[in-house]
Formats: sequence, structure tokens, C-alpha cells
Amino acid sequence: MSLGKVELGADSSIVEVHKDFGNRMTMDLTKARHNGKKVMVRVIQD
Repeated sequence: MSLGKVELGADSSIVEVHKDFGNRMTMDLTKARHNGKKVMVRVIQD
């Protein structure tokens, strides 16, 4: 998988992935939890 820019914040983070992996990441991460909270995933296209 190819990762791009990663921005870590206190309340949210942004991870760029190649467009070929966008759908897979969306499906996998919607099932994930971090510190007991659901992970929210949004796809932003440029």
C-alpha cells in the first residue's frame, strides 16, 4: 500500500492513501475502534 502525507491531531488525523486503496480503507476502518470509540472515515478526492 502506498501512504502519502500523515497529519496527526488531538481530535482528528488525516492519512493520504493512493486512490486504488480508498474503498478498501473505508470498508476496513469503519469496523475499527480506537480507545473504545468508532473510527470515522471520510473520503476526500482532489
